[in-house]
Amino acid sequence: MEYRKKCNVCGKVFCYTDQDLKNNSTARAMTAISAVGTIAAVFGGTRLDAYALDAKTDRESKKIVDYDHCPNCHSTNLTSLSDLDWIAYCKEQQQAVAAASISINSNASVESLITRIEIFLEEGAWKKAEVYCEQALDMDPTNGALYYYKLLAEQKKSTIEAAVIDNSKITEEKNFIFARKYGDSEIQKKLDHAEDVLKKARYDFLIECFKNDQTIENYQLTLEKFISIQPFEDSDMYIEKCRERIIALKAEEHQKEVTDAINELRGAYTAEAANKAWDKIVSIGTPEEVKNSEVEFKNVKESIAKKEKLAKSNVLKVLIAFFIVSILVIFVMTVIKPKIDRQNSYKIAEELSAKGDYATAIEKYELARGYSDSESKIKALSYTLAVEQYKNAQYKEAMDYASKANGYKDADSYYEKANQMYLLTEANLKFALHNYIAGYELLDQITNPTEDANEIYSFYQKYKPYAGKWIATKSEYLSNVSNKWMPYEEELPKGVAEAEFCPFMNIKTREAEFVLIWGNTNNEKDRELQGVVEGNIFSYNQKGGMQCHLTFDLETGVLVNEIDIDLWNDAKYYYSKKE
Repeated sequence: MEYRKKCNVCGKVFCYTDQDLKNNSTARAMTAISAVGTIAAVFGGTRLDAYALDAKTDRESKKIVDYDHCPNCHSTNLTSLSDLDWIAYCKEQQQAVAAASISINSNASVESLITRIEIFLEEGAWKKAEVYCEQALDMDPTNGALYYYKLLAEQKKSTIEAAVIDNSKITEEKNFIFARKYGDSEIQKKLDHAEDVLKKARYDFLIECFKNDQTIENYQLTLEKFISIQPFEDSDMYIEKCRERIIALKAEEHQKEVTDAINELRGAYTAEAANKAWDKIVSIGTPEEVKNSEVEFKNVKESIAKKEKLAKSNVLKVLIAFFIVSILVIFVMTVIKPKIDRQNSYKIAEELSAKGDYATAIEKYELARGYSDSESKIKALSYTLAVEQYKNAQYKEAMDYASKANGYKDADSYYEKANQMYLLTEANLKFALHNYIAGYELLDQITNPTEDANEIYSFYQKYKPYAGKWIATKSEYLSNVSNKWMPYEEELPKGVAEAEFCPFMNIKTREAEFVLIWGNTNNEKDRELQGVVEGNIFSYNQKGGMQCHLTFDLETGVLVNEIDIDLWNDAKYYYSKKE
């Protein structure tokens, strides 16, 4: 199958087939295979193999054609051409080529050129006719017949009647205007005939409009169009008929507005509504219509006044009854119902407490506040749950319950202990994520650590000056020749230019862990060195493979990496704590 597309930007037309799409798929597959081969060659082959496969990948990718972009301007604004569009395009191209190859005898007279133009128009050779018209106009620019023939060629019609049928605005065309300006009597007759044909078509159309019009606006438009073609046939008669219909419709419209206003007056329930309807009748009605409505307006006003007087009397009675009922409802809702609700809530709370569902029981006791010993029951059960949640390490919940038990036994002490352990737990999460600033901001909220919190709190405070990132300032290596420390002249690799000391304590087991993130390797997991701290010295020993012993002095920032291989030099790095 063949696909044809046209660029809406530059006009380029291009085609492709199912075979082209298949070739694209093959090229994409070959490109992918070559790319995989190139990667494999980098790790397992020679550099020459990699270069060769890379070049092959490039060649295959160049075979891929993007048919969703214009090959000329690369725009994606494309239109698919149907078979009819394609035939029209081919015909235009053939005519363009034919026109470009038209050769006109420079010695030909205007009369002979006109003869050829008439033949071209009969044959439907529109482009040739246009070219000959242009040549003849260069010789005789005021020849009205040439403008007339050029008009036909542009419209692709051999007669003016056919051109008028397809173009109702042909009289506005430039060549029509020039033909009218320069044409002889014969041309003028043809143009007059064209205008008559147009008027006839408009006349027939306007008659249909007249038959179908229903509104004043439509009749007004039809009237204006009939006036524009005067004098033509019996257009004067239809102009008069349009005016008659407009007058009749306006009378009907007026009568409807007056009737609606009167009905609005009759249906008025207030004096304001009645006055509004009356004002409308006065503004749109004739003097006779207004006079006929005066009595009805007076009767409506009197009826409304009586109803309003009766309504005021009824309203007073309703207000008194409403006031009495409201007092009763308020008494029931504010005194009786709350008391019943508190009794019911207390009863349910007692049952839940007996079953051991203390959390739900507290909620019910809170609804029964002010009834019996609800307040003391809330504090007692909240204290029990505060102690239980604290033992289960649910410190946030323990704080909530201890707060409700405020003043009961040592509830305040449990609140403080739970608060400190909660802060430590949250801080520990921050330290686990290496967010030391946020972690120590939480620890700073603890001013007087309890016995349970003191061990963890003291651990993190001890290593506060050392936790976080360190920046290397210089480095040295131990010379195998002089057995002296010599300075590195090359720039430090990224993996050792920065170190991070990470102290951590497991809150449940209270076991301390120390990790130093350091090492020139792409594997981040291999950079996490888990060691021990004695004094202020972090030490790490690697066994198996490349054996090494690493120490990091937390006070001085000196890191020594001793490697148990003769070909490798021991290294020393000097770090300063990053603020």
